[in-house]
Amino acid sequence: MRSSIRSTIAAAIALPLVFAASPASAATSESAAYWNDRPVAKAWFNSGTHNMSKGRNSFTLKVEEGATEAGLYWERPSVSGSGQIRRLYGSGNEVSFSISGAVSRRVQIWYQVCGKINGKSYCGPGRFDWIQ
Repeated sequence: MRSSIRSTIAAAIALPLVFAASPASAATSESAAYWNDRPVAKAWFNSGTHNMSKGRNSFTLKVEEGATEAGLYWERPSVSGSGQIRRLYGSGNEVSFSISGAVSRRVQIWYQVCGKINGKSYCGPGRFDWIQ
């Protein structure tokens, strides 16, 4: 199931995803997609109640200036069929959204951001973090 969900976002953003992950080292983690050392799209994950102005266990997704689209894919690897896709259009646009309320135990989450600039798609490294 996981590979079919990844294929869906890859097709939506038109570039295969690379599953390279690094662990988060703070309550907020970040992933960015780059083109020529320039950010195309960024995503931040706020674990637990770290930034309640954005909501509990929330993402912020941003389309960087000059880019046309950002896509965010996340899943809980321990839960089959848990993948989700969110897309945002328009240079400079940003959106924040909560993906989970309080949970009884910490649950691992994996996410990856992709962006589009000059008609081509670029993806950042995948990241692991925790829903809590």
